[in-house]
Amino acid sequence: MRRLGSFFLTVGFNAVLNFAGTIPAWILLVLHFTIDLPLWLFWAALGLFLLGITVKTLVFSLLTRAGNAPEPRPENKNPYSKK
Repeated sequence: MRRLGSFFLTVGFNAVLNFAGTIPAWILLVLHFTIDLPLWLFWAALGLFLLGITVKTLVFSLLTRAGNAPEPRPENKNPYSKK
């Protein structure tokens, strides 16, 4: 549960840092009030933004976890060393 909580905290932090990615959604909201564009387009744009942020965070999290994996110890092939 702790890892899952920190993942969602990281997604939220990344969403705040990439807030400029929501500009198309806000434009769609303005168009909804001016030319009666459907409101679901605004919510779809916000959802795609959050989905993209979540996928990026997940990929970077998996890459970090894979990069921090311990390397296996190589076999000692030195004939003069003690086993």
